[in-house]
This record gives sequence, C-alpha cells and structure tokens, in this order.
Amino acid sequence: MAETNGPRILYSLWVMTALCIAFIALRLYCKARYTARLGTDDAVLVIAFIFSLMDAVFATESVKYGMGKHIVDVRDEDKIPMFRNLFIGEFFSMVAIPVSKSSFAITLLRLVTRRWQKIFIWFVIITMNVELWICGILLFVQCTPVEKNWNKTMPGSCWKSKVQDDYSVFAGAYSAFLDFVLATFPCLIIWNLQMNKREKLGVITAMSLGFFAGATAAIKTSVLPGVKHWEDINFSLAELLIWSHAETSVTIMASCIPFFRLLIKHALQARDDQEQWKAEDHGKFAVGQAVRQ
Repeated sequence: MAETNGPRILYSLWVMTALCIAFIALRLYCKARYTARLGTDDAVLVIAFIFSLMDAVFATESVKYGMGKHIVDVRDEDKIPMFRNLFIGEFFSMVAIPVSKSSFAITLLRLVTRRWQKIFIWFVIITMNVELWICGILLFVQCTPVEKNWNKTMPGSCWKSKVQDDYSVFAGAYSAFLDFVLATFPCLIIWNLQMNKREKLGVITAMSLGFFAGATAAIKTSVLPGVKHWEDINFSLAELLIWSHAETSVTIMASCIPFFRLLIKHALQARDDQEQWKAEDHGKFAVGQAVRQ
C-alpha cells in the first residue's frame, strides 16, 4: 500500500470541524437562553464556519483523488481533480480566517466606549479582510486561464510563484499579529469596568484566548517559506493544510468560550439557590421540631 498522509489530513480537519460545531452550538444556546438575542457577530461566526466546512469538504475530495500521497503514486487522470479541489478548498480556508476573526472584533465593538477604540477595531476588520481576501483571489488570478492553476499542461501563462509565496507570508504574519492585538484588547476594555476583581480576571482570560489563534497563525506562517523547497509537495502539504484549518478552528472556538460564562454563571446561581433552599428548609424543620417539643 502506498504511503500517504491522507488519513491524517482527514482526521485532523474533521475532528476540528466537529469541535467547532459543538462550540458554536453551545454559544448560540447560551446566548439564546440567557440573553434572548443573537447578534451580527454570531451570524458572521456561522459564515466563517461554513467557509471552514467547505475547506474540509474540498480537502476531503482532494484526498480522495490522491492528495497526501507521494506524487508518483497518484494516477495521471486523478491529478487534475486532486489539485482543482485543493485550490478551491484553499480559497475557502483563506477567506474563513478573516471572517472568523471579524466575528470576535464585532463582539469587541459592543464593549468599547471610546471613539479611538472603535476606529481601531474597524481598521483591523477592514485591513484584515482586504489582505486575506486578496490572498485568496491571487490563488486563481495568478494563472491565465484559471484552469492552468491545476492543469499545467494547458496552454497559458502564470506569474512567478514568488508573488503568491511572498504575499502569503506577509498575509500570514499580519494575521498572526492582529490575533495578538485583538487578544490584548479585552485587557484595555474590561480592566476599568465596575466589576469585582475575580470576575474581571475571568472575563479577560476568556476573551484573550485569541493568543492561541495567533500562535497557530504564526506556526502556519513559519511553514510557508519552506513549501517551495519541498521535494514532494503532494505528500508534505499535509502540515500546511492542517495548520491552515486549525487557525480558523481555534479562532472560532476561542470566540465561543467567553459566552460559556453565561452557562457557568447560571449553573452556579442555581446551585447556590438550591443550597439556600435546603438551608431554609432545614431551618423550618428544626423550628417545627422545637415547637413540637
């Protein structure tokens, strides 16, 4: 049997997809039950998940045709559909990243009060989306006709790969930087709010989990410069596919976690109410016993 990274790609992508479904479902449940309203940030997060899901679907199709195998083990008739599905999936992966980060930024917009903070967050949203959507579009416009991207035997022309490679590294580095910026922002917003210190630290911690997304983006970006030097890119591309999908998945999950506080808070309140009820009931029983005596 030919050596392949296909199963590792599929397992990684679909486990992350399943986790995202669970996190989003719990987020929507918490907001619908305890706040009775869903917002724009929820809709944007669902759109990001749909893009991420499409990435997993097209990556799965690409693996079916041989992605993850050594290129010599892929049948000639399977190479074109394999690379076509890879390109389409990669586009969805790229655009899912800024959309998922935009959801968290929109959540922050509802918390900030100062004008400069709102302007800065909008700057982050706009530049992040422009930069990464361009990166996704470059995938297809780098060759004329478009089909030459996945069928190199087709007549036509392509830009030097250095254009796409350099821009992808820049986009990845900028995306990682903005993750760290957005993860730091809750400290500036929440620290001066009228809350007890314990609750304040809990909220800041929950809303700063974007640092993990930044770390994921940084790891993915560190892989990019070496791609062009891989001898068998078809086999080695597994790392990049997994880390690209992980960047969106970690961002989605990190964006959901702060809302779980609603569930935890109500669960703790229910426990306290039950303990108080038991104490009051025990007190009434003791009084009754004393009266009877």
